[in-house]
Amino acid sequence: MLGLWLSASNQDNTILTNMIESGYEILLVMAAVYYFAVGTMWKSTIPRVTGVILGNAAWWFVLVQMPGWGFMMHPQLWLIPPAACVLVMTHFYRDRLDSKLASGIRYSATLLIYISSSADMLLQQIGTTLAGPVILILLALAGMLLGVILRIRPFLYLGATFVFLGVASMVWHAHQAFESTWPWWVFGISMGLLLLTGLMMLERFKPQLQAHAKTLSKWDS
Repeated sequence: MLGLWLSASNQDNTILTNMIESGYEILLVMAAVYYFAVGTMWKSTIPRVTGVILGNAAWWFVLVQMPGWGFMMHPQLWLIPPAACVLVMTHFYRDRLDSKLASGIRYSATLLIYISSSADMLLQQIGTTLAGPVILILLALAGMLLGVILRIRPFLYLGATFVFLGVASMVWHAHQAFESTWPWWVFGISMGLLLLTGLMMLERFKPQLQAHAKTLSKWDS
């Protein structure tokens, strides 16, 4: 892996050109598989982490070679895979981590996923395409579902927050597309009705909701 960097100084090609011509991403994938396999056989943490890092490096190297897929154009493609890997590794080693540290890692990695998707949505310019808001909402819903399955509160809380942000973005998209304020009126009235309904349901099913809240407090933070 280091040989290509060391040999580039003795050639006319730049380091990046030399790496692209030699299929460096394939070498990174092979190294990632090797280290992850070693870590699995030896039940060792460092080789597994090394394999995950090398796998993400291979993905980044592929993105470098693709025109129009730079970091400043599609940040979610660069940041979501490593953040997802961090979440998986944190869940896998949750028994070895302090609860506060694990909670901080979960919140940070989940926020990175949602913020990068939001940034990608803004870079695509809301009003020209619905792809950004739809992807953000799907990611948030997937995070909420995962939070319910794994009983992890950060996934549920942050997912709900960014679902609202995605819906608001879709309303803004409709506002830009139709050049009218009526989508905001519909959105505001709908939210008001939902809040009133929620308050009524809160009073009617207060004991059941308190029981659910008590159960939720036992989930991983």
